[in-house]
Amino acid sequence: MSARFHRALPVISIFHKPTLPTSQRALAALQRARTPTGVNERPIDFDLEINEHPPTPTQINNIINFLPASQQSLSALIDEHGANGAPPARASELEKRPEALHYPLVVNWDEGTATTSEEGVADMIERLRSGMAKNQNEGKPKGWFGLT
Repeated sequence: MSARFHRALPVISIFHKPTLPTSQRALAALQRARTPTGVNERPIDFDLEINEHPPTPTQINNIINFLPASQQSLSALIDEHGANGAPPARASELEKRPEALHYPLVVNWDEGTATTSEEGVADMIERLRSGMAKNQNEGKPKGWFGLT
């Protein structure tokens, strides 16, 4: 019997619009990270939730807090081109007007981060990769007899 605690896998959600190339590329990058094709690449373990519907108002309010400080507002999640008129003023309005949401919206619930850009997705994958490497090195002796 093992006394080790097993860590739960990080949960990544992508709120995805399959018809948008940027959303397709973000989803492909996340899927490639889980099953890399390169010889020297290791897969990153995380649960990927693919949602083709908008987040709930409660999720949106949480996601706003996960955005970088300079973007923490509902307007950061609105696509001006898809809003078709005045942008939604409240998170609950996005449920009725999902076309107004900026896709893709990718959320790392465990890390408390969110992004709507391909660069942000790449950064998120890199943080997952470096966190995985750090976790693999924990518990290893740091020198003779683990003294250093």
